[in-house]
Amino acid sequence: MKALDYMITKDLYEYSADTWGGDDRTENYESLAESDGQVNYKGEAFVVSHSDGGGAGMGAYPPSVTVLRIKPVDPIKVVIIESEAGWGQRVDEVKEFTTRKEAEDFVTEFNKDNDKDVVPSWYMYAYIDDDD
Repeated sequence: MKALDYMITKDLYEYSADTWGGDDRTENYESLAESDGQVNYKGEAFVVSHSDGGGAGMGAYPPSVTVLRIKPVDPIKVVIIESEAGWGQRVDEVKEFTTRKEAEDFVTEFNKDNDKDVVPSWYMYAYIDDDD
């Protein structure tokens, strides 16, 4: 998809191409002729929409395509800690989530049994790392 490669190379987040913009713009337009809505390409998300063109004479305009490139969002990190009496604590694993809600749901589920009156000699817990 030539237009999407062009956007990635030029680090563009909005782009429009039509059949009146010269060979390069026409090729970019044609490369998205069959695409509409959200397009996942090379690990990135794009939103593609088309205009049919129309009008007459000086008010005429060509068919065009508009593309928005979605900026990637930094993942939400959840740290899982292992704690053992006499040995201390250590990071057991770091998980990444695309939304805060997913991370919060994971932490709630992971920590659901950490509600005892006495702290056990060995246990694990998770928390959202907001320090990044």
